[in-house]
Amino acid sequence: MKFIISRTSDIWGENSPCKEAKREKAISQNWRTVKTLEEAKKHHWFDQWYNNGINHREERGLIVCDSKIKHNIWVIEINDLTQLLGLAEKYGELVISLSENDYKGFQSKIEIYDDYRE
Repeated sequence: MKFIISRTSDIWGENSPCKEAKREKAISQNWRTVKTLEEAKKHHWFDQWYNNGINHREERGLIVCDSKIKHNIWVIEINDLTQLLGLAEKYGELVISLSENDYKGFQSKIEIYDDYRE
């Protein structure tokens, strides 16, 4: 399974978070907390949101569009619990979370927790 991977200490993700990470292009998604596209048209942000995205749709009670450009993200392949634990042994504490709303095709992310954050 592919995970988005990052380091707490590198908030912008410019450097590889670990030697196992690979760069990959991905489509980011822009979600808004309104239920329909018709409702969204009433908001001040609608025109900018609409013009900056493609594939506008209603999903899971929200609206979403895809970015027109692909973004570079860091990705790691983890196929079993042994690999995941090995990553933790090598790099320290990990934070695993769902990211199904961030990038199309990626459901989870791993953060190497190597610095303080709130």
